[in-house]
Amino acid sequence: MRCYIKLTVCIGLIGVCLIFNLLLFQAEQLKQPVFLKHYYELGLEEYTIFTIGCLMSKNDTRELVQIEFPELTGEGHFFRVSLGNQFNLNAHHDQREYWIEYHYKGEGMPIEEEISLTRAKVMFNNGEEMDIPIGQIIFYPVEHERAILEDGMSQASSSGETSFSGIFTEDVRFDGIKSTLDPLVKDFIEIRINGMPPEPQFFKQGMAWKLEGKMEIDSKDPRRFNYYEIQSRIYFEDLKGEEIIDQVLNLRYTPYFSRIDSYKYLREEGGD
Repeated sequence: MRCYIKLTVCIGLIGVCLIFNLLLFQAEQLKQPVFLKHYYELGLEEYTIFTIGCLMSKNDTRELVQIEFPELTGEGHFFRVSLGNQFNLNAHHDQREYWIEYHYKGEGMPIEEEISLTRAKVMFNNGEEMDIPIGQIIFYPVEHERAILEDGMSQASSSGETSFSGIFTEDVRFDGIKSTLDPLVKDFIEIRINGMPPEPQFFKQGMAWKLEGKMEIDSKDPRRFNYYEIQSRIYFEDLKGEEIIDQVLNLRYTPYFSRIDSYKYLREEGGD
C-alpha cells in the first residue's frame, strides 16, 4: 500500500512538473518580434549600410523584407533588407540582425540638414506590418572636405574600439569632436589623441595624429543591450580660420546576449 501511495505521489509530481514546464514554455514564446534599441549617428551618403536587430521566437518563420522610416521625407530614399546574422540564444529565442542598405536615387544630396529618426515601419514576408520604436537614428549630410591627413590607417571592431592614424599635410588647429548623441553615450566612451584627452591644440605639417576611441559598457548597465554606431565629426581649423571636417570617429557596439539575458530583457521591456 505504501509503495502504491509513493508511486502515485511521484507520478503526480512528474505530471505537475510537465504541466509547469509546458506553461513556462508557452509563456516564454514571443508572439511578435521585439526590436532592440539602436542609437546611430551616421553620415548619410548615396549608399549607407547599418544594422537593425531583434529578438524572435525560435519557431517564428517570418522574415523581415521591407523597412520604412516615416520621419525621413522626400523623394529618392530606398532601403533594401537582408538577413545578416542569426544567433541561437536559448530554447526559446533567437537574435536576428538585418542589414539595411540605403540607396539614394534622387537629385543632389540625400539630406540637407541633420535628421533624427525614432520610429520605423517593418514588413514581413507573410504580409504583416509593425510600427516600432527603434531608439534614435541620426543622419547628417556629408560634405567632402579637403583632406588634411595622409598615409592614414584605420581599424574598428564591433566590440566598441577604433583607431585612426595619419600625418598632417598642413598646419591646423584641432577644435574638438562633436556628436549629437553625446548626452546618451559620453559616460561610457573614452577618446585619446596621441595618448592624451582630446583638448584643442595646434598641429604642424608633418606631425603625426593618432586617434583612439573605446566604447565600454558595464555588464550591469541595461544599455549594453542596445546597438550603437556613432560617427562623431572631428573639427579642425586652418590658418585662415576656415572650418574643416576631415574625418569621423567611428565607434560601433553590438549587444551580446547570454542564454538567460533575453528572458531578463523581455521581462523588463514587456515583450509578448
